[in-house]
Amino acid sequence: MRAFIGTGRLQPKRRRANSQLPALEQPEMVADEIIASGRQRDINNLLERIGNPNHRLTVIYGPSGVGKSSLIYAGLVPILKQRAIGQRDVLPIVIRVYTDWVRDLGKLLLKEQEARGFSLFVKPQSITTILQRLKENYHLNLLTVLIFDQFEELFVAVRDIVERNLLFEFLKTVIGDIPYTQVILSLREEYLHYLLKFERSKKLDTINNILSKNILYYLGNFPIQYSAKFIQKITNKSQFYLEASLSHKLVNDLAGELGEIRPIELQILGYQLQTENITTLDKYQKFGSEKELLTRFFEEVISDCGPENKSVAQKILYVLTDENNTRLLKTKAELVSNLELKTEILDLILRILVSSGLLLLVPEHPADRYQLGHDYFVTFIRTQQGAELLTELEQEREQRKLIEVNRNQIYRRALLSSTVAIISLSVLASFTFFSFLRAKNNEIIALTKSSEVLYSANRKSLAPLIEALRAGRRLKSAIAVGNNTRSQTLAVLQQAVDGVRERNRLEGHNSWLNSISFSLDGQRLATGSADGTVKLWNLETGEEIRTLLGHKGKVNSVIFSRYGKTLNTGSADGTVKRWNLETGEEIRTLLGHKADITSIGFSPDDELIVSGSSDGIVRLLDRQGNPIGQPFPIQNAGITSLSFSPDGKVIVSGSANGIVKLWNIEDKTIGKTFKGHKADITSISFSPDGQTLATASLDGAVRLWNLQGQETQTLQSFGATISSVSFSPDGQTIATGSLDGTVKLWSREGQELQILRGHNNRITSISFSPDGKILATASRDFTVRLWNVEDYNSKTQTLFGHEAAVDSVSFSPDANLIASASFDGTVKLWKRDGRLVRTLEGHQGAVISLSFSPDEKFLASAGRDGTVKLWKLDGTLVKTLEGNQNSVISFSFSPDGKFLASASKDGTIRLWSLDGTLIRIIDAHKGSIYSVSFSPDGKTLATAGRDGTVKFWDVQTGVEIRTLQGYDNTPQGYDNWVDSISFSPEGKTLATADRYGTVKLWDVKTGMEIRTLLGYSDAVTSLSFSPDGTILASGSSYGTVKLWSLADGKLLQTLQSSGAAINSVSFSPDGKTLATASDNKTVMLWNIDLALSSLDELLGRGCDWAGDYLRNNPNVSESDRTLCKDIN
Repeated sequence: MRAFIGTGRLQPKRRRANSQLPALEQPEMVADEIIASGRQRDINNLLERIGNPNHRLTVIYGPSGVGKSSLIYAGLVPILKQRAIGQRDVLPIVIRVYTDWVRDLGKLLLKEQEARGFSLFVKPQSITTILQRLKENYHLNLLTVLIFDQFEELFVAVRDIVERNLLFEFLKTVIGDIPYTQVILSLREEYLHYLLKFERSKKLDTINNILSKNILYYLGNFPIQYSAKFIQKITNKSQFYLEASLSHKLVNDLAGELGEIRPIELQILGYQLQTENITTLDKYQKFGSEKELLTRFFEEVISDCGPENKSVAQKILYVLTDENNTRLLKTKAELVSNLELKTEILDLILRILVSSGLLLLVPEHPADRYQLGHDYFVTFIRTQQGAELLTELEQEREQRKLIEVNRNQIYRRALLSSTVAIISLSVLASFTFFSFLRAKNNEIIALTKSSEVLYSANRKSLAPLIEALRAGRRLKSAIAVGNNTRSQTLAVLQQAVDGVRERNRLEGHNSWLNSISFSLDGQRLATGSADGTVKLWNLETGEEIRTLLGHKGKVNSVIFSRYGKTLNTGSADGTVKRWNLETGEEIRTLLGHKADITSIGFSPDDELIVSGSSDGIVRLLDRQGNPIGQPFPIQNAGITSLSFSPDGKVIVSGSANGIVKLWNIEDKTIGKTFKGHKADITSISFSPDGQTLATASLDGAVRLWNLQGQETQTLQSFGATISSVSFSPDGQTIATGSLDGTVKLWSREGQELQILRGHNNRITSISFSPDGKILATASRDFTVRLWNVEDYNSKTQTLFGHEAAVDSVSFSPDANLIASASFDGTVKLWKRDGRLVRTLEGHQGAVISLSFSPDEKFLASAGRDGTVKLWKLDGTLVKTLEGNQNSVISFSFSPDGKFLASASKDGTIRLWSLDGTLIRIIDAHKGSIYSVSFSPDGKTLATAGRDGTVKFWDVQTGVEIRTLQGYDNTPQGYDNWVDSISFSPEGKTLATADRYGTVKLWDVKTGMEIRTLLGYSDAVTSLSFSPDGTILASGSSYGTVKLWSLADGKLLQTLQSSGAAINSVSFSPDGKTLATASDNKTVMLWNIDLALSSLDELLGRGCDWAGDYLRNNPNVSESDRTLCKDIN
C-alpha cells in the first residue's frame, strides 16, 4: 500500500474485497487522504450548498495543484452517490473535457441512469434531449448535480466563441429553468474573470453576481501548521514510517516563502521518497533535496521508456506544451506528424507515460487525444528541458536535410565509380531496392489507414476519397506489393468512391461565409463573406468568375434576381447594393437603414426588395430603391431572416426574440405571429408550394408551420444548434445546418435521412440548386461545399412509419417480408419493396425483440410488458406467453420451430412450447440477460448478461455447459456487459459484442477465443452472420455498421446512416441485403456488394468525381493537382 499517489488523481476508497455485496452494489467511499487532510470540512460545506434549492451554482476555485479534482472524484462524488439530500436521491455527473461536451455529457448521463435501472426511450444525444432528460429527472425524484471539472479547459481547448456560448446557454437554461439540478464549476483562480463574460453575455436572472461569496468556494493549499500531522497520518496508515524530523523538514522545504504546501508537490515528493525508501532525515539530506527528488521522479518515468526512447519521451512531453505554459491536447496522429515517429514506438511510450500519470488519455471522437496530467508539469518540463529540446529538434530537422543532400551526392559518385565499385554497389543496390519496396508498401498502407480514419469521421466528404486516390496512384505505379496491401487499398478506394457526396469545394474568401445563392439556371453561385466581398463561381468547374467590391462591412445576405441578370447584396454597412452580373459593376446603392442589414429578399417578379436590420426594422423597396410606404412596425429584437412567399404576396420575418411574423404585402398589416421557439430564430424557408414554413432556432429544433400559425411538425436534431434551413425544390426534403458544422437531410415527415459532415465550423447558409441535385453549404471555416444529393439513397432504402426508436428487425425465411419492432409499442410488417403490409398492436409498452418462426407460420414479439406474443402473419394474435416478472429483452426460436426461449431482466431463461406451456426456468445470470440464441443444431442455448458473462446451456437438462473466459478482466470500477451474441450458420463459431466496442469470435466446441475484432470505440449493440457464414455484420450505438471477413477478421466495409444508434442488424436469407433498425425511428435496407472493382475502374470513378476540385481549388497542393493526370 502506498502512502503517496504521485502524479495520479486521488481515487475513492473501495469496500474491502471480502464484502458479501455484489460488485455493482459495493459503494465508493471517501478516500482516506481526503479525511486526513482536513478536506472533509470542505465536502460538508459543499453538501450544504447542494442541499439548498435556492443555491443553484457553486464555483470551486483555487491555484493549480491544490487538489480540486481529487476533492471532487475522491470526496464529494462518493458521498453524493451514497446519500439522499432531502427526499431525493442524488445523481452526480462529472465532465472534464469540453471539445465535444454535448456528446460526452449525453453518454455520462445515459451511463449513470442505466446503472440505476432507469430506461431511456430517447437517448440524451443533443442539447435539447439532455435538457429534456434533466427535466424528467425531477419527476424521478432525483437531484442532479452537474460538475464541470477543470472548467478552464473550455477557454483553452475550445477556441470558437460560438461553441463556448453554446455551453453557456445550456448552463443558463439549467440554472434558471430546471428544478432540482445543481451546477458546480471547478477551475483555476486565474481563469475566474472568464465567468464575468459568461454572466454579462447570458444575463443570468437567478444570479446577481457570479463572483459573490455565496457562489465562490475557495480551495487553498495545505496550511503549514497541519501538514506535518497529515503526513504522519497517511504514512503510518500505510506502514511507511517517517521520522518526525523528516516530516517537518519536508513541510519546510515544500512550503518555501508562501508558508503553504501545494498538494501535487507533496504527492510526487512523497512517492519518490517511498520509491527510494527514504525514511530518515539523514538519508533525505544525503540523497537529495526536494528539487532533486522531484527531478529524479520525472527522470525515472522517462527512463522506463527505455534508454533508446528517452529523448523521444522528453520530446513528446515537450510538444504537449506551448510557450504560454498551456497543456495541449493532441492525437496520436498529430504526435507522429510533429516528431516523425514510428507508430509502434509511440504506442509503447504513450502507454508508459499514461500509466505513470504524467499523461492523460482523453477519449474523444473520432480519435483519442493525449494531454499532460497536470498544469504543474508544464512549467517543470519547459524550464528543465525546454532549451535543450528545442536545440535537439532543430538539429534533427537540419540532419534530415543533410541526409538528403548526402544521398544525392552518393548517387552522383556512384556514376563515376570503377567496375569493382559498381559490383559492390550492386550488392548495396539490391539491399536498397528491397528497402525501397518496403518503404513504398508502407507508404501505401499508411495512406490506406489514413483514408479509413477520415472515412470513419466524414465518409461523405472529399477527404477520404483524396487520400484513397493517393494510395491508389502509388499502388498503380508500385513495382511489387503484397496481396494484402493490394486488396486493402482496393477496398478502401471502393469504400471512398461509393461513400463520397461532396462534389466540390469553393475556397477564396479571407473570412467566413455568411450567405449563398444559386442563379436560376443553376450555373452560378454567389457568396457573401465577412471579408466584405461577394464572389461569383462557375459551378461546373468550381472556378471563381469574379469578385464584387464595394461594401464597407460584412456581407450578410446575397440573392439573385429571378432572371439572373442582377444580384442584390445586403451588408453590415447598412446598404443594399444591386450589381450587373455581366460586367460586375455596381448598378445602385439603396440606403435607408441605420443599422447592420442582416437579411434581404427578392419578390418572385423581381419588382420588390425587402430588407431587415439588426435594429428590428423591415423596409420594402422597389427595383430603383424607392421606399414603398413606411417601414414595417419595429420588432422587439433584431431581424435574423426574411423571405418572400413563392407567390410574392407574403413576407415572413424571423427575429432574435424567437418570434416569426407574416406580413401582407398589399396593406402591410401584421399577419399571424408564430410562437413556439425558445431562442433566436436563425433561418426561415418557404416550401415551394407556399403552404408550409420551416423555421430554425438556437433552441435546436426546426419547426414546420401552416400559414395559419399552427405547428405541423418538429424536426429534432441530435447534435448542435440549428443555424440554417432550406426546402428542396420538390418540397419533399428539408436540409438543416448546425453550429457544429453538421448538415442533415430530413423527409417532409420529420425522418432524418442523411448526415453530411466535413465542415470545421458552424454552418451559416444552405441552399439547394434549382434542379435539386446539389446542396451548397457555407460555413465559418471559410469554405462552401457542394454536395451531390441526387440519388443519395441509391444503395439504401428507408422504411418510415414508426413513431419511436426501432429496436429489432428481422427477415422472414422466404425473404418476402420484413418485421420491425419499436418503442412505440407496435410491430410492423413490410414487403421487401418497402410497402407497409400491416401494423400489429397488443403490447403494453415498448416492443424490443422479434423473430419469424423457421416454418414461417408465426411471428413472435417480446416487450417490456413481460410478455411474448405469437402472431399469424395476417395479424391474428395466436397466443401470449406470460410468466416473466420483468421485461423480456430477447428470445430465440429453436431451429425446428417447436420451442421458444425467452430471456428476462430478472436473469432467468424460460423455455416454452408454442402452445404456451412453460417447460423450464433456468436461473442463468446475476442481472438482466441481454441476448439468447439457440445453436443451429438446437442442442445448446447461449446467453449473455448484464453481469458481463457469456454462458452455454444444455437445452435438454438446463445444465450450464461452460462460461466463456474473456469478459472477466474488466478493470476495477468499470462496468462491462455483453449486448449481443450470434451463432454462425454451421454452429461452430459464436460471436459476442460488448458495450466497450469489442467483438469476439469463439470456438463453440472448446470455448476458446478465436479472434477479437477491433474497430469500435462505442458499444456494439447487434450482430448478424451472413447466410453463407463468411461475413459478420455489427451495429453500434454511434450509428455505424461494419462488415467483417470471418476468414481473417479484416474489416471489409463500414456503412453509416444518420448517426443515430443502430439497435439491430439482420441479413436477408440470400445475403444480398442487410436490414438495420435505428433510434431515428427507421429501418434501412442496404444492398450489400462486396465485389471489388479493378484499380483502373476505381481510379477513373474517383477522378471523375474529384477532378474539378483537384484542378481548380487554389488550396490543393501541386502534387495532388496532378493526382488524376493520365487517368481516363
